[in-house]
Amino acid sequence: MRPPRRLPLPLGSPRLTLRLPTLADSEDYFRILSAPEVRRLMHPDEPWTREHVRANIARRRREAREGFRYDLAVELRSIHRVVGRVALKGLDHQHRRAELAYWFGPWYWGSGLATEATYTLCRAAFRDLRLHRIDAGVFEGNPRSIALLERLGFQREGTLREAFRDGRRWVAMYQYGLLREDPLLPS
Repeated sequence: MRPPRRLPLPLGSPRLTLRLPTLADSEDYFRILSAPEVRRLMHPDEPWTREHVRANIARRRREAREGFRYDLAVELRSIHRVVGRVALKGLDHQHRRAELAYWFGPWYWGSGLATEATYTLCRAAFRDLRLHRIDAGVFEGNPRSIALLERLGFQREGTLREAFRDGRRWVAMYQYGLLREDPLLPS
């Protein structure tokens, strides 16, 4: 069996560099993941301590070397700081698919950086990894993420009703998909 295709890292866009995170990025990651606005839109029971963040970065670097997950730091070149993260999870090279995931510091929301980073990663996934399909899930109540996916050309394909617990209430997860032949629109 042939080894899986690889992304040519780092990836670049007009304002950003998408690269493997290093332990030096752990404080930026921790600061973003500690923001209440970010935690509300993720699994709130994740233990995002500094130690967990450092272990997560080391694990993600290993997974990228194996070619089955790319969890990339998004660095804003003008300030040389990590402003978010984009990922291709669950890479299935046989069926040529993966799942897109992302988070950004709330102080960068509305700046177009998330659209630029996810566009860059999706374009590279179709071009370099030769993926056929990219999936994405978003919790109900996250209109910015829904708008980002739809702006890129993702289609809503379904709803997982009461998929996760958010404190005392159940929330739905919307499932999105983007096929290689679908138009992928830049910001």
